[in-house]
Amino acid sequence: MQRTQGGTTVAARLLLTLYTLAVLAIVFWPTPVDRPVAGELHEAIEVVRHAGATAVTYNRVEIVSNVGMFVPLGVLGVLAFRRARWWQVAIACLVFSVPMELTQLVLLPERTTSVLDVAANTAGAVTGALAASVIRERIRASRGAGAGGAEARDAEPRDAEPRGAEPRDARARGAEPRDARARGAEPRDPGMGGAGSG
Repeated sequence: MQRTQGGTTVAARLLLTLYTLAVLAIVFWPTPVDRPVAGELHEAIEVVRHAGATAVTYNRVEIVSNVGMFVPLGVLGVLAFRRARWWQVAIACLVFSVPMELTQLVLLPERTTSVLDVAANTAGAVTGALAASVIRERIRASRGAGAGGAEARDAEPRDAEPRGAEPRDARARGAEPRDARARGAEPRDPGMGGAGSG
């Protein structure tokens, strides 16, 4: 079990590193990453709005995308650091998000910086970390219950007598010792032997 958990942790840390690099590439891209498909995206939103979902707007879609981008960070953070609490991972993602937005504000004039982005990023991290933490605790509980049952079975004496069988020591007590039987036997009269030979 320890090897399995260790392998899972290593894999989660590797994925966390790769995904963090992907997020940094998206955040620090000089121009908005959706610019090549901005026209198609606006048309799709208009179609959805005409269908009756008037609450759907471009800004809200952007917020939802920011939430979704940080959900995997929360999940991988919990899996990569087994002792970390979900709120610790969420705080780490918050601390990670603030400098990114400040960098966009100072160095990337074509990118839009907003406090809502930080809130959306943190909300996504909280969602992912909380979900992964709940699943992790349930898996631990199920493994603990299985291990407890196995230990109980191993603790049962292997040489226990079958139910209804007479204990071995009782059977031994019921058996008459051989030397006792020998002592109870009547000794032969030596004189009888001499009379016969005469």
